[in-house]
Amino acid sequence: MATAYPNEGPDKRLDLFAILKWLQNALSFHSARPPRWLLKETGWFQNWLPEQIEFVEFGIAWPPYLVSQIVRRDGDIRQVPVSLEHPDGLKWFPGSVLLFRVGWRYDPNWDGGGYIFPTIALKTDFGFPMEKGY
Repeated sequence: MATAYPNEGPDKRLDLFAILKWLQNALSFHSARPPRWLLKETGWFQNWLPEQIEFVEFGIAWPPYLVSQIVRRDGDIRQVPVSLEHPDGLKWFPGSVLLFRVGWRYDPNWDGGGYIFPTIALKTDFGFPMEKGY
Protein backbone atom coordinates (compact mmCIF):
# COMPACT_ATOMS: atom_id res chain seq x y z
CA MET A 1 0.00 0.00 0.00
CA ALA A 2 1.31 3.46 -0.91
CA THR A 3 2.38 5.67 1.97
CA ALA A 4 1.69 9.07 0.34
CA TYR A 5 -0.37 10.70 -2.39
CA PRO A 6 1.42 11.72 -5.61
CA ASN A 7 2.93 15.18 -5.01
CA GLU A 8 0.91 15.58 -1.82
CA GLY A 9 0.18 19.13 -0.70
CA PRO A 10 -1.16 20.63 2.54
CA ASP A 11 -4.85 20.46 1.53
CA LYS A 12 -7.16 18.05 3.31
CA ARG A 13 -8.48 14.90 1.66
CA LEU A 14 -11.45 12.70 2.38
CA ASP A 15 -10.18 9.17 1.87
CA LEU A 16 -11.92 6.27 3.58
CA PHE A 17 -9.70 3.21 3.96
CA ALA A 18 -6.92 4.89 1.87
CA ILE A 19 -8.64 3.83 -1.38
CA LEU A 20 -8.04 7.22 -3.05
CA LYS A 21 -4.36 7.11 -2.14
CA TRP A 22 -4.03 3.65 -3.73
CA LEU A 23 -5.96 4.72 -6.87
CA GLN A 24 -3.90 7.89 -7.32
CA ASN A 25 -0.65 5.97 -7.05
CA ALA A 26 -1.89 3.32 -9.49
CA LEU A 27 -3.47 5.63 -12.13
CA SER A 28 -1.28 8.76 -12.06
CA PHE A 29 1.55 9.09 -14.57
CA HIS A 30 4.46 11.40 -15.40
CA SER A 31 4.46 13.54 -18.54
CA ALA A 32 6.14 16.85 -19.37
CA ARG A 33 3.37 17.65 -21.88
CA PRO A 34 0.60 19.85 -20.43
CA PRO A 35 -3.04 19.02 -21.20
CA ARG A 36 -4.52 19.79 -24.60
CA TRP A 37 -7.56 22.03 -24.24
CA LEU A 38 -10.58 20.82 -26.22
CA LEU A 39 -12.65 23.75 -24.98
CA LYS A 40 -11.23 26.75 -23.14
CA GLU A 41 -12.97 29.95 -22.10
CA THR A 42 -10.86 32.61 -20.45
CA GLY A 43 -11.75 35.42 -18.10
CA TRP A 44 -9.98 38.32 -16.43
CA PHE A 45 -9.18 38.75 -12.76
CA GLN A 46 -8.12 42.02 -11.14
CA ASN A 47 -5.26 41.34 -8.75
CA TRP A 48 -3.81 43.73 -6.17
CA LEU A 49 -1.62 45.37 -8.79
CA PRO A 50 -3.09 47.73 -11.36
CA GLU A 51 -3.17 44.90 -13.91
CA GLN A 52 -5.49 42.09 -14.83
CA ILE A 53 -4.65 38.39 -15.04
CA GLU A 54 -6.11 36.20 -17.77
CA PHE A 55 -7.19 32.79 -16.49
CA VAL A 56 -9.06 29.69 -17.65
CA GLU A 57 -12.63 30.27 -16.51
CA PHE A 58 -14.01 27.01 -17.92
CA GLY A 59 -12.18 24.25 -19.67
CA ILE A 60 -12.34 20.68 -20.89
CA ALA A 61 -9.00 19.05 -21.63
CA TRP A 62 -7.37 15.81 -22.70
CA PRO A 63 -6.51 13.62 -20.77
CA PRO A 64 -10.08 14.00 -19.41
CA TYR A 65 -10.19 17.02 -17.11
CA LEU A 66 -12.85 19.62 -16.40
CA VAL A 67 -12.30 22.88 -14.55
CA SER A 68 -14.64 25.74 -13.67
CA GLN A 69 -13.56 28.88 -11.82
CA ILE A 70 -16.09 31.54 -10.88
CA VAL A 71 -14.71 34.83 -9.59
CA ARG A 72 -17.08 36.33 -7.10
CA ARG A 73 -17.38 40.07 -7.40
CA ASP A 74 -17.09 40.54 -3.64
CA GLY A 75 -13.82 42.43 -3.67
CA ASP A 76 -13.44 45.60 -1.68
CA ILE A 77 -11.08 48.41 -0.71
CA ARG A 78 -9.57 48.12 2.77
CA GLN A 79 -7.46 50.29 5.04
CA VAL A 80 -3.80 49.20 5.15
CA PRO A 81 -0.65 50.77 6.61
CA VAL A 82 0.58 53.71 4.55
CA SER A 83 3.52 52.72 2.33
CA LEU A 84 5.15 53.64 -0.97
CA GLU A 85 2.88 51.13 -2.69
CA HIS A 86 -0.22 52.45 -0.87
CA PRO A 87 0.41 56.15 -0.11
CA ASP A 88 -3.27 56.74 0.68
CA GLY A 89 -3.46 53.74 3.03
CA LEU A 90 -6.00 51.97 0.83
CA LYS A 91 -5.65 48.66 -1.00
CA TRP A 92 -7.89 46.74 -3.39
CA PHE A 93 -8.60 43.16 -2.28
CA PRO A 94 -10.01 41.03 -5.09
CA GLY A 95 -13.04 38.82 -4.74
CA SER A 96 -12.83 35.16 -3.86
CA VAL A 97 -12.94 32.32 -6.38
CA LEU A 98 -15.21 29.27 -6.47
CA LEU A 99 -13.20 26.42 -7.98
CA PHE A 100 -14.42 23.02 -9.19
CA ARG A 101 -12.20 20.50 -10.97
CA VAL A 102 -12.40 16.81 -11.77
CA GLY A 103 -10.33 14.36 -13.83
CA TRP A 104 -6.63 13.90 -14.58
CA ARG A 105 -5.19 17.09 -13.06
CA TYR A 106 -1.89 18.17 -14.58
CA ASP A 107 0.75 19.08 -11.99
CA PRO A 108 3.86 20.68 -13.55
CA ASN A 109 5.67 20.51 -10.19
CA TRP A 110 5.45 16.73 -9.82
CA ASP A 111 8.97 15.53 -10.80
CA GLY A 112 8.98 17.32 -14.15
CA GLY A 113 5.22 17.15 -14.67
CA GLY A 114 2.51 14.58 -14.53
CA TYR A 115 -1.18 13.76 -14.39
CA ILE A 116 -2.78 12.86 -11.05
CA PHE A 117 -5.98 10.81 -11.14
CA PRO A 118 -8.57 10.53 -9.76
CA THR A 119 -8.96 14.10 -8.56
CA ILE A 120 -12.06 16.02 -7.64
CA ALA A 121 -12.04 19.30 -5.76
CA LEU A 122 -14.54 21.94 -4.75
CA LYS A 123 -12.96 24.98 -3.13
CA THR A 124 -15.45 27.63 -2.12
CA ASP A 125 -13.11 30.42 -1.01
CA PHE A 126 -10.01 30.15 -3.18
CA GLY A 127 -7.93 33.36 -3.09
CA PHE A 128 -6.94 33.56 -6.76
CA PRO A 129 -7.90 31.69 -9.93
CA MET A 130 -5.45 29.20 -11.43
CA GLU A 131 -4.15 31.04 -14.50
CA LYS A 132 -3.52 27.89 -16.55
CA GLY A 133 -6.56 26.06 -15.21
CA TYR A 134 -4.59 23.32 -13.44
